[in-house]
Amino acid sequence: MTSTDRSDALALLVAVALTACGPASGDTASDGETDTTDTDTTAADTPTTTTSDDPTGEPGDTDTDTTGEAPPQLACAGASWATAVEPGEFLGVAADSRGHAIGFGTSQTSLTFPDALIVDLAPDGAPTHRIDAGVPGEYDSVGGGGVDGDDNVYALVNEGFTTDDGLDARFWLRKFDTGGALIGELDLGTASQGLRPYDLAVAPDGSVVVTSLDPADHDVVTRRGPDFAVLWEVQAAALHVDAVNAAGASVALRGRDGVVKLGADGQTEWDIDWPLWNPGAADIDDLGRVVVAGTAEDGAPLTVARFDGDGTLAWETKFTLRNQYDTISDVAINSAGTVAVAGYTQTDGWKAFALRLDAAGEIVEQHHCDEPESRGEAIALDEAGRMFLAGILFQDGSENWAYVAAFE
Repeated sequence: MTSTDRSDALALLVAVALTACGPASGDTASDGETDTTDTDTTAADTPTTTTSDDPTGEPGDTDTDTTGEAPPQLACAGASWATAVEPGEFLGVAADSRGHAIGFGTSQTSLTFPDALIVDLAPDGAPTHRIDAGVPGEYDSVGGGGVDGDDNVYALVNEGFTTDDGLDARFWLRKFDTGGALIGELDLGTASQGLRPYDLAVAPDGSVVVTSLDPADHDVVTRRGPDFAVLWEVQAAALHVDAVNAAGASVALRGRDGVVKLGADGQTEWDIDWPLWNPGAADIDDLGRVVVAGTAEDGAPLTVARFDGDGTLAWETKFTLRNQYDTISDVAINSAGTVAVAGYTQTDGWKAFALRLDAAGEIVEQHHCDEPESRGEAIALDEAGRMFLAGILFQDGSENWAYVAAFE
């Protein structure tokens, strides 16, 4: 999964209101409660396990459309299915071993409070259930998510609230089973206490890597084991982890300047200059092969490259789909070396796309979503080669919708 800029006006308002609580990729807002946490003590280093159905103790809500509004029809050439889930936006997506897709983002079914949005979709595209990762009816969002090798779902949840001094946000790492029941959570503290977690990468064994900002806006990368205990932590001026593999190695982007591979101990194995005009995206497979995608400079062709485990450049592919305004949002690689790319073009409005590249870096499939206007924000690729594209559908005069489309 990747962090992306917000285009929706409501999400922008949330980000502006809570600038002190974290970057735009994990915006939060107020829930009207007062924080009484002692800043000298925190539960951030004390993993806890619960067995409640959701964080509120109530059964999970399986209704994925509470507005009654008819969903828009998404037309993506070559898609086996395309599902508009509910008003809101998906900024992340994961694929599990059952052929399910899990979308992560923000719901806009309430005009007052956007909610954290996680929806499980079956292999035929039908939503099976919604996971209430935050507090329904309050201001919260998902800052990152993923699945492990047992198909458990993980989410970095930002819950906003008010204090006597203004706005604050509490950050949670939460784990759910395939049915959506909460099976573990960890309080990562509040923004006012220092760190502001904003993204999450999940390994097959259930360990996770959390990227945060410290009070000086330096990135802090923390790897936690399946029990959420800290395994290692490193600090860097600008280091954002995109993915972690079964061996515990991870790939990070160094600002917009380079791509970095970290070993299972958090030490840098290699660091390669790689200019990215846009934020870009990266992924790593279980053999340690790294893919990175983005644009080198404004107006330049899109670029996808793969590095072998030792940092050797295996191939580099440059291309333009429709014009110089093409944008890559996300990239994924599976064990066969197949690469999937998500993004959008800006010819006569935003149009989402999904690409498939073979193990040699050749583009073998192009899929464009031409109706309605849309953005491809995230992509997942399972071991069978199925691609899941997720993002935002835009409608004139109506709420935007979160969607997922599948390509065999």
